[in-house]
Amino acid sequence: MADRTHVGRHREVTGVGRRWSWSLLVIAALLSLTGCRSLARAAFIPPEVAVADTKVRNIGLRGGALDVTLRVENPNDFRLDVAAVRYTVWVDSTQVATGNVERVVTLLPRSTTMVEVPVEFLLDALRVVMVRFVSSGTVPYRVTGEFRYVTAFGGITRPFESAGTVRR
Repeated sequence: MADRTHVGRHREVTGVGRRWSWSLLVIAALLSLTGCRSLARAAFIPPEVAVADTKVRNIGLRGGALDVTLRVENPNDFRLDVAAVRYTVWVDSTQVATGNVERVVTLLPRSTTMVEVPVEFLLDALRVVMVRFVSSGTVPYRVTGEFRYVTAFGGITRPFESAGTVRR
């Protein structure tokens, strides 16, 4: 039998004790990761989104396309990657377009980024809107949707809404 003379107290860790220690270590690591994710979500401030500009790209016999530029202000102290933008465009009270753009745009910390969203529409949806525009000279619009952000702590989806008026 081996000599087990030690200075001070020392306990030999058996196979069962070693497994128990690893189990506790794994549980503690998982709990801390879950806690970090919760803290990150609590510290996350949703970016401010507003329509900065709209440009008609083309109009054909059946429909057309717009480029809608969104001004996105990231108030956070960390960068955000936008993985997707889902949107609906309303003119007056008529839904004229809906879509989803999947691409990555990086929002730098505490900065403003212009995000261009291509929007396609059918002319049928704009007939009622055009009558109002010709008669009154103004048409209210609203863009609603959601941004899907990717952070080091996982994905976060937040809604946005911006409204304005198109004038002659």
